[in-house]
Amino acid sequence: MLLRYYILLALLPSGIYAHFCDRREWTKINGVLKSSAIKVCCFGYKQQIMNNGIGLKCVPICKGDCGNGTCISPNSCSCNVGYTNKDKDPAKRCVPNCVGGCGKGECIAPNTCHCEDGYEAVNHCAPICSSGCPNGYCETPGKCSCNEGYAQADNQTDAACLPVCATECGEHRRCVALNTRENLN
Repeated sequence: MLLRYYILLALLPSGIYAHFCDRREWTKINGVLKSSAIKVCCFGYKQQIMNNGIGLKCVPICKGDCGNGTCISPNSCSCNVGYTNKDKDPAKRCVPNCVGGCGKGECIAPNTCHCEDGYEAVNHCAPICSSGCPNGYCETPGKCSCNEGYAQADNQTDAACLPVCATECGEHRRCVALNTRENLN
């Protein structure tokens, strides 16, 4: 068995057993102690039978499954495109990456957020306001904040932001832009 192992190692290209190390083995033959070197996988690597079933190779060992990546050296994962090692710890698994983060949600696939209730995925998790908050922006789910010069009617948090005029418009006029009125006729 050992002789067959040495023959296989001699026939394999050097790149395949790059992570093999020499280990000394001592045997006593006719009362004389003899030393020989055998090839074994280096620390942090394990033996694996090659795809064709002929020969062995040493492959790196990672503490955990790399997830969406490949174990490239002992306890070091290389992530697939769209995935990242969030904690920059080479021993940790590769998780989906959402550029800019998700905010109020979780990144479930590359650039794909699953948002909390009241939020929708628009590059990240953005709050939802039913009015769309014209002349303002949706601050939190169901709550608009108005741009300068605009306001909501009293006691309305998810209503459109309307222009504000410094003085009353009167009965036959309405405010159409900041301090700009038009006749209703």
